[in-house]
Amino acid sequence: MILLVVVLLALFVVVLWSYIRSAPTEARKKAVVIYNAWTFFTALALCLLFTIRIHGNMAAGPNRSWWPLLSVAGSLVIFTACLLVARFVRDHVIFGRPRIGRK
Repeated sequence: MILLVVVLLALFVVVLWSYIRSAPTEARKKAVVIYNAWTFFTALALCLLFTIRIHGNMAAGPNRSWWPLLSVAGSLVIFTACLLVARFVRDHVIFGRPRIGRK
């Protein structure tokens, strides 16, 4: 389980680095910063909700010692997935270059 968390953490770091480095340069900088902030806050809120749910379901049960590890692993998956989806939306839908007249 620790190996899973280490692999997910490495994947998270690569995706986070890629997300930050690939910001559109020709778009309005303030709009991109606002979009990135909303993305991070949304991902953090989803991770917090997941952690609360895992704690509520597992804290009183026989597997109570596993909830912190499962919470970290699940939060890494959620945050990474949010960044991947947000990057696609940011780069291709919202701030993408118009495709009219391109071959």
